[in-house]
Amino acid sequence: MVLCPHCQTPAEIRRSSQITALVRDLHALCTNDECGCRFVAQIVAVRTIQPSLRPHPAIALPLLAPAAPANDDAPPAAGATRVPAAPVR
Repeated sequence: MVLCPHCQTPAEIRRSSQITALVRDLHALCTNDECGCRFVAQIVAVRTIQPSLRPHPAIALPLLAPAAPANDDAPPAAGATRVPAAPVR
């Protein structure tokens, strides 16, 4: 869904056109009759979540890096000793 940049009402996509392999223009019309804004929005491919099984040689999208584990989720380093927590009184 695309929202109108002026009144934040959903806009209707009237047509679209491919600009490049990674960019598409969307020609939109606000559905709020009191606004009536017409505008162009763009959809841009910016990164890869899962690599293609049929990659195009001319397309180079960076691979989304996996999230780093939180400090308490990371395994202790080899040979590291854990200091026991102080007792709660």
